[in-house]
Amino acid sequence: MVSRAVGLIGAGNVGGRMAKDLAAAGYRVTVLDPSEKAQSRAGANGAACAADLAELVAASEIVLLSLPNSDIVDEVVAGDGGLLSLLPPGRLLVDMSTSLPARTLRLVKLCERAGVRMIDAPITLGSPHGMVIMAGGPQQWYDEAKPLFDVVGHKSTLVGPHGHGHVTKLVQNMISGVNTAIVAEAAAYAAKAGVDVGRIVEALRDTSAGSGAMARMMRRDFGDGGQLALHHKDLGYALRSGAEVGAAMPFTELLRDVFGDTLEHGDTHWSQVACVTYWERRMDVQVNAEQ
Repeated sequence: MVSRAVGLIGAGNVGGRMAKDLAAAGYRVTVLDPSEKAQSRAGANGAACAADLAELVAASEIVLLSLPNSDIVDEVVAGDGGLLSLLPPGRLLVDMSTSLPARTLRLVKLCERAGVRMIDAPITLGSPHGMVIMAGGPQQWYDEAKPLFDVVGHKSTLVGPHGHGHVTKLVQNMISGVNTAIVAEAAAYAAKAGVDVGRIVEALRDTSAGSGAMARMMRRDFGDGGQLALHHKDLGYALRSGAEVGAAMPFTELLRDVFGDTLEHGDTHWSQVACVTYWERRMDVQVNAEQ
C-alpha cells in the first residue's frame, strides 16, 4: 500500500480527477480549493480537505498545483502567506497547471532562494488513453514525482529543463486547437454546400481526416467544462511566450481570435468544438444532425 502524503491545490476538472486517482491508489491526499463544491467532491472521493495552505503543507510530503492561470499560481506560491513562506527546505513542488514559461522560470528562482525544489509538469486531457504529462526540470526531481504521474496520467515525459514542460503544453494547445478549428471550418463549408455532414463523418471515418470532433459539432455537443475559455487563455500565453523568443505564430493569432469570438457570442462553459458556431455565423448556416 502506498503511504506517501500528497497535497493538491486546485480540485477542478483536472485536479479533482487527480485527487480521486491518487486516493484510489493509496496515497494520503489533502486538497485545497476555494470552491466548496470541488472540496466536497474530492472529499467524497477519498481526499482530506484542508482549511488553508498551512494545514495542507503540514499534511503533505509533496505539493501539486492544478490552477487556472499563472496569476493564481504566482499568488499561491509567492504571495503573502504563500507556499514559499510555509514549505520546508527540500520539499518538492510540482506545477501541473498551464502557466507562462517565463513566469515559471521566475518562480523557480524564488523557490531556489527558499530551498524549495520546483518542476513544471502540465497535464492535458487530450489523449484518448488518458491524461498526458510533460515535465521540465532535473531528472532526479522528475523521477521523484514520476510514481504520482504514473497514477494520474497515461504517459509522462521529461522534455527538458525548467520551463520546457510549459512550452510543450502550449505547443500541444496550438496544434490541437488548429486541428479542431479546421474541422469546424470544413464542416460549415460542407453544410453550406448542401452536403449531409453526418454522411461526411461516416465517409471519412477510416481516413486521416476522420474526426470525432465533427460528429460532436453536428450533435451540438459543446460540453460544459469551460475548456474553450481555458484554451483561449492558453493561446494568449503561447503568443506572449512566442513574442519573447521571437517566434512568428500567425495561425495561433487567428485561432485565438476565432476562440475569442466564439466565447463572445456563446457560452463560457463550452468546449473547443463550439468554435463551429464562428463559421456558422460567418456562412449563415448551421451544422447539425438534421442538415
